[in-house]
Amino acid sequence: MEEEFLTVRQLNSKIDMILEKMKYLEIKVNIKEVVDVKKYQGKLNGWSLEVYLKLFAFKLIPESVKKILYLDVDILSTKDVSSVFDLDIENYLLGATYDIDMLGSNVYERKKILGISHDYFNAGVLLMNLKEQRKKWRVSDIDKLVCAVCCNYPTQDHLNILCDENDIKFLPFRINFQT
Repeated sequence: MEEEFLTVRQLNSKIDMILEKMKYLEIKVNIKEVVDVKKYQGKLNGWSLEVYLKLFAFKLIPESVKKILYLDVDILSTKDVSSVFDLDIENYLLGATYDIDMLGSNVYERKKILGISHDYFNAGVLLMNLKEQRKKWRVSDIDKLVCAVCCNYPTQDHLNILCDENDIKFLPFRINFQT
């Protein structure tokens, strides 16, 4: 399936709509172009570019923000998540939970193919240390990885490739309980 890309006019129209809504909500917006989306054409395995934005959070979010709690759209929280945000990940690139299928043959095969030697983590809930990511990661390296490695689980596989065992603080499974 070929990805569809917006024309400049369509993109500007969407940006104008977003800016109008943000102004109404009194939210200050800072728009940055971090990557050239055209280079991803045909490389996203049917996924939208937005799926990949967590890979670039360290570059998209203002430098004054040192840490974020990223939650996938399908995450349901029944309690206050501030206790997760407050976890110490000072010496790590991110905090994550083990993937529910970590010991399964599918994950084992994926790790082998992708050259991942550490325990495989799920990317649905991530406590991201942007300060450390800015020191270690480069947009150009992530660009190359996304264009070169087609993954069944984009961003999750890519993040597992980008990190080594010393980069990840494994969080309690209850933080990202999966059925």
